[in-house]
Amino acid sequence: MPAPALDDAIDAVVRMIIDDGFDRVDLRSVSRRLDCTEAELSEIVPTLEALVVRTLERETNQMIGAALDNISRDPNGGFLSRIYYYVLTSVYENELVRRLYLTDPRSLGRMVSAIDGFEFRPRTAIPEQLVIDLQNAGIVRHDSHPATVAAILTALSAGLALSAPTIDFDRAARGAEDALRTLVDADIVDTTRGKEIYHAYALELQTAFR
Repeated sequence: MPAPALDDAIDAVVRMIIDDGFDRVDLRSVSRRLDCTEAELSEIVPTLEALVVRTLERETNQMIGAALDNISRDPNGGFLSRIYYYVLTSVYENELVRRLYLTDPRSLGRMVSAIDGFEFRPRTAIPEQLVIDLQNAGIVRHDSHPATVAAILTALSAGLALSAPTIDFDRAARGAEDALRTLVDADIVDTTRGKEIYHAYALELQTAFR
């Protein structure tokens, strides 16, 4: 029997984590789900750690791609308020990422621990440098303080993750968008430069999944 495809193995891991959490994931259980032997599975991923890395890479890239698509289509997509909203909703719309970040951070912690020694780390924050770049381009108000904005968004994201199971997530995300639009977005019409800046940042963030 030929070795399974990498995407099939990743699909199996995703389904197992969503259904039962990460603790039940190992090469034996994945190979059983794929109806292949561990030896056949190891032909495409030699270790569980490598499979976890590939899984997080693919799902994070899909999440970033979804945010980029929404930002590109939105005439106002270059504003920080819209960028942050689309980043938040891309997390919520990806079933695995939503579980890991919003409802099962324990599994995310175990997965990150399992890939110790690998360079990949999933990141979804709005960094200070991105806010600075948007400010220099006239997208963020000149009187905004980038470090403060980035810190507030980091804290807000953490709070949303903790409270997501019990709140209306979209309503909270819309509220954050409204606040940023009022307090941080510059009074401009053309946000093309903001889209370009986020696109460049997202390309750096994405990993080389093959």
